[in-house]
Amino acid sequence: MYEVKKVFAQVEGAIIAPNVRDAVEGLDIDSDLVGPVEFYGDRFSIMPAKAVLLKAPRNTFENRLLEAHRRFLLAQGVGPTEVHYIPSANNHSDGIVARLLALEPGELQGHISGCPLMFFMDTMDGDRVVSLAKTGKMGAEASLARRLNCKALQRRLVADAPGRIFPRHSIVSNVADMGPAYESLSDGEIVVKVPHLASGEGMVVVDSLEKATKFFQDWQPTLAHHGFPPDIIVEQKMPLAKGNSSTSVQFFRQGERLYFLGCSAQHMGADGFVHEGNMAGAAIHSRIPAWVESEMLRLSSLVLDNLPEFQGFIGFDFIVTSSTQVLLTEINLRITASTILYALMAQLGEHLSYDLRKIHVGPQPKLPVEELFQVLSIFNKQTRKVLPLNPRLFDETGDMFLAICAPTFEEIDDARNEVLSWF
Repeated sequence: MYEVKKVFAQVEGAIIAPNVRDAVEGLDIDSDLVGPVEFYGDRFSIMPAKAVLLKAPRNTFENRLLEAHRRFLLAQGVGPTEVHYIPSANNHSDGIVARLLALEPGELQGHISGCPLMFFMDTMDGDRVVSLAKTGKMGAEASLARRLNCKALQRRLVADAPGRIFPRHSIVSNVADMGPAYESLSDGEIVVKVPHLASGEGMVVVDSLEKATKFFQDWQPTLAHHGFPPDIIVEQKMPLAKGNSSTSVQFFRQGERLYFLGCSAQHMGADGFVHEGNMAGAAIHSRIPAWVESEMLRLSSLVLDNLPEFQGFIGFDFIVTSSTQVLLTEINLRITASTILYALMAQLGEHLSYDLRKIHVGPQPKLPVEELFQVLSIFNKQTRKVLPLNPRLFDETGDMFLAICAPTFEEIDDARNEVLSWF
């Protein structure tokens, strides 16, 4: 079922358009180039591709850290063999964005011969990956993916699909409508959420109409400042099943072709909203029953059938309720945490289990991050690897994601505990 190697063999074939290539002095890559335009190299540095295009680091320390991280990953059998930096001092990054947005979809498709061209942007509402191959659409200013990542718009687009897809909800655009929405959905508590944020941000449980109204009013200046509609989602709070009640599934769609990347169980914070990591791989069915995965795939298919303009990486997040319902909570048109695990599976093997989890060891960790790479190089074995992500934040915030693979989730937990003991 997990044809990850086949899938990423397709995804890694990204070719940057020639006139975009001209904006980067000295760049000479024939194929297999994945290009994040803005700086967010951690997710791309772990992808199975020949080369990655990154915005130049902000300072010497960051450059040294990125290179140390890349060398460490390569020694573990992960990541691209080449990295090319876009000099930030002469606006090459902005030039690439402008050239990409100026291309018509047909012209772009001719340049890349049907392969997906992906680029990364750092926007107010999160990092976005956009695949332009065969989409046939581009937004005037914001990308197609940025517009469709609005959770309110997603729910409107699939409102006519048969059956229950999302939990019962209302989209409130006027403060006067909050009262009827609260009364129809509340059983003591409701969930209110901002449609443009990710990873559980801008999402809270409230237990009164007054608090729901205040949430709506507090967010209006921010939404207006960024040119977003005033929409707030008001949702029924569902009692969740015990165990892994939050799950996800991800696809890559390229024109008429759809590739299944895999499914994962999610680590959630104590409030049940904040995303803290994912589990995937060979032993995932010990965490996700077959009937849950089947229902996840059925609901995903309903959405995909109704929305052919959803292209590139498409992730679906679900909850499993105590009454054995599987309901969709979010659609993510971007590379997510689970994509990292599927990319690792493509390079390290589908026979292993994988776990990605946020850890906090700061703000002044005892073990410097560059020393951590050296220690992990000795600690890692062929079937047990600990791979730090976003290491540039390590010395600043003390936060880091650890991706760990091993034959079983129990061995993953043992490896994590041993690594954490070093701090």
